Amino acid sequence: MGHEPRVHPSPSWRWIQWARENGTKVVTIDPIKSATAHRSDEYIRVNPGHDGYLALAMANYVIKHDLVDWDFIKDHSNAAFLVRKDTKNHLATTNWPPEAAQAYGAAVEQLTEQYSPMGPTAVAAAVAAIPVDYYVWDNATNSIALIDEAQDPALEGTFTTPDGIELETSYSLLKKQLEQYTTAEAARLTGLDEQFVVDFTERFAAEDAVSVNITYGLDHYLNGYQNTWSIAILMALTGNLAKPGAGFTGVFTTRWSPETLGLWVTPEYKVLNAVIPFGIMPEIVATQTLNGQPFPMKVMVSHCSNPVSNLGGQREFLDRLLPNLDYYVVIDMEMTDSARYADMVLPASSWYEVEDIRAGYNNPYSIYQEKAIEPMYESKCDSEIAGLLGRALGFEASFPEGEDINTWAPILFSNEASKAQNLSLERFREEKVIQTTGTPGESFITGMTKPFTTEKGRVRLYTDKPKPRLNYGQDLSARVDNEHLVYYREPEEAGIDNPLAEKYPLVYLQEHSRFRVHTQWGVVPLLRELDPEPVAKVNGRDAAERGVTTGDIVEVYNDRGHCVVKCLVDESIAPGVLSIPKGWQREQFIEGGYQEMSQPGMDPYPSAASFYDARVNFRKWEG
Repeated sequence: MGHEPRVHPSPSWRWIQWARENGTKVVTIDPIKSATAHRSDEYIRVNPGHDGYLALAMANYVIKHDLVDWDFIKDHSNAAFLVRKDTKNHLATTNWPPEAAQAYGAAVEQLTEQYSPMGPTAVAAAVAAIPVDYYVWDNATNSIALIDEAQDPALEGTFTTPDGIELETSYSLLKKQLEQYTTAEAARLTGLDEQFVVDFTERFAAEDAVSVNITYGLDHYLNGYQNTWSIAILMALTGNLAKPGAGFTGVFTTRWSPETLGLWVTPEYKVLNAVIPFGIMPEIVATQTLNGQPFPMKVMVSHCSNPVSNLGGQREFLDRLLPNLDYYVVIDMEMTDSARYADMVLPASSWYEVEDIRAGYNNPYSIYQEKAIEPMYESKCDSEIAGLLGRALGFEASFPEGEDINTWAPILFSNEASKAQNLSLERFREEKVIQTTGTPGESFITGMTKPFTTEKGRVRLYTDKPKPRLNYGQDLSARVDNEHLVYYREPEEAGIDNPLAEKYPLVYLQEHSRFRVHTQWGVVPLLRELDPEPVAKVNGRDAAERGVTTGDIVEVYNDRGHCVVKCLVDESIAPGVLSIPKGWQREQFIEGGYQEMSQPGMDPYPSAASFYDARVNFRKWEG
């Protein structure tokens, strides 16, 4: 769903094909009949942006027709956890009985005082380590009990503590929440037949194991995290988590992290604020404020990124951010759009010119990056550039000359996670590749190989204390009560009922290309022979309505911006959708750029980019 593993990341496709050859059925749900869809057993075309509603309607159907995996829900979820009606929090040893709540408060106060000199991250880690337990209603004793002591936890019902606190189970609250989502409305929103939705739900629930291959397509809408959350709830209710052959695939997050923060503990350390999402940077720089408070930002350095090309609503960057900066520095090894707009470009060495350790977020292996040649011309490795900048700014004590991998590698491997695996620079130099997540030769199954990093290691059907992915001081008080339970939110623009559809009838997607990784390799001559220029891909029906055919030059536009590009009529694109494969630089278009029209908005809970939540129109170019 929302993912094209045949193209990106292509190594995943090898495993999907292997599974298919061994009897796994592959189903693709996508507005585009992609290369993956062509090689799947079944293709389901849907309207973009409504996947979350479909999953919630399926979840409601699963409950109403008793297709729930009750053993999984009882043993591996927080379904039985009691929720206080007064606070909307779980009944736990942090808040009940009063003497336990008092003891917890005293422990928090003591740890806060102890760890405050080390900063808020240290305080949060210390408080999180305080043991907490959760209460359920035990049918066997007809009373409240701790989850691990209960003989028969109630999954449904309302109850009351001896001191009068009204309670309800997490599952009961979820069941009520899901009642509003129907298969009929799911069919209308997605464009599917209702009977198909019903049949597909029954097939889904009946399978021994279902794996949903997902990366970052579904979250590229302002309702993106609700889409993904909804699918997770459906997976939990059908028992398709924490077992072989099931769960989310496509996004594998390595469980090993080196001691990167240790590199920031320097004699001149002041503050490291790495939680401001780039989506709000144009607003910050244009107003010089953050959350209504002064926040001067006049110099920016882009490192390991190409924000001009890769961030939604490109004109926001060009018209609001850049004009309000005094100086913009780009560190890169390619002349990207960002480099072209920079005041200074510092050439970075390539991977073949630097000794390093590479830990990919999406696989269990960490790799030793050998240096093949010396840096060419005036290029330098990123860490050396950081040192030069640091010393130039007067921070000599923090960036002493002569530092290299031999200096910082011992810091990276100084944490307990690294020591437990006996990781060191010497070992990487010798072994080249080390599996740093899981046991070599064995599968790593999230929630099974290791417990979920949740309360009691259980799947959350109810979120006790909703928190944003990044906390940059944003005020979320008006929303927090809605974030305990999964819910559907309309897309900002892409929804079929959006009034904007009258003016801009096409949902604007930017699919990944097999010829680039985002914007990287965008000017490699050999790849340009295979993929010479950007194109706007549209369905034949939409092209005919505008008198356009393949090869015509068209302008794709909305209120945010435009680009002028060649048209490609492609029946794999659904009617009502336009796609320009991502990664092209502005100079590769006749006018404008493909990111001018994409969505710049960002939900402050997930702080994720929402590129696809956009609408456009197109017309034959008369310029």
